[in-house]
Amino acid sequence: MGKSSFNIVGNKSGNVMVMFGLIGLVLLGGVGAAVDFGTQSARKSKYQDILDSAVLSGVAHDGTQSARLTKAKTAWEVKASEFNPVPNVVWEWQGSGKTAILKGVIQ
Repeated sequence: MGKSSFNIVGNKSGNVMVMFGLIGLVLLGGVGAAVDFGTQSARKSKYQDILDSAVLSGVAHDGTQSARLTKAKTAWEVKASEFNPVPNVVWEWQGSGKTAILKGVIQ
């Protein structure tokens, strides 16, 4: 048997293609993660804007804390209905009377 013309260990002609393939997969994964993060951040920001608007409409409403909370919940449900599914919000009053603070937390 003579010298083999098919030397796997010493043959380096395909290494560039393998490296491009591996690096390309890593870059594609990184781009996908960046797009997902950006989409999630934009959605969270939109949710927060809608929640802030709902809380302000509830607080601006004249009436009892219960009536103002109902107003805020209704505003949230109407404005957030464009999202599927609508995120759950935990509503909470801090304090009482005219200085009470209505807090909504998206879960």
